[in-house]
Amino acid sequence: MSTITIRTLTESPKPILLIEGETNLVANLKFRCDAYWLIDQLDPDHKYDLLGSKFRGVGIDRLAQVLSTGIDVVPSDAPIFADRLDKALEYGGVPKVVLALDPTKLDRTFREVSANTDPDAIAELKKTFPTEIKSDCGTMLWLTKLSFEDRRATKSYERDYAWWIPGNSMEALRAVLLFTDSIQAVTDPLSAFIVQHGATARES
Repeated sequence: MSTITIRTLTESPKPILLIEGETNLVANLKFRCDAYWLIDQLDPDHKYDLLGSKFRGVGIDRLAQVLSTGIDVVPSDAPIFADRLDKALEYGGVPKVVLALDPTKLDRTFREVSANTDPDAIAELKKTFPTEIKSDCGTMLWLTKLSFEDRRATKSYERDYAWWIPGNSMEALRAVLLFTDSIQAVTDPLSAFIVQHGATARES
């Protein structure tokens, strides 16, 4: 496999790792290497706990928001979708931005309760999960942060991949992984961090 270069751009306030390689390799990294191998290269000492993270791929245009708040969505408690590293690598072109998130800081976007649940309890849940969808048989209620129009609501996609951050979003962020074919492509949103913290390189 072609060589990738891994640089630790900064450790504070959160680790930012730059993974640089030729364009075709970066664009198709999911298909060019095993995700567990890649995690081992990025975090050989398990310092960032990447192996136990949930990963979210976002566009490079969201990087400034991520560095500011720890997550790309506004507000920071809006629904997000995250899972394995290989799935996160499906999103975005080159450069790719992947967030490594602490699953203990995430919560599911839904609650499923009996339709016979006390109305006061349902009303309390709906303060957090406002959309109510009744099951076809009418015996269960699906309460979710997704909108009623969102086709992912109640489906396996929401069950498997949908989360939100109930607390401090910066605390939920373990690391930012930047996959690029050129450091110039990510220079603008990172310039302040690079100047302040410098970068150390290691090759894999």
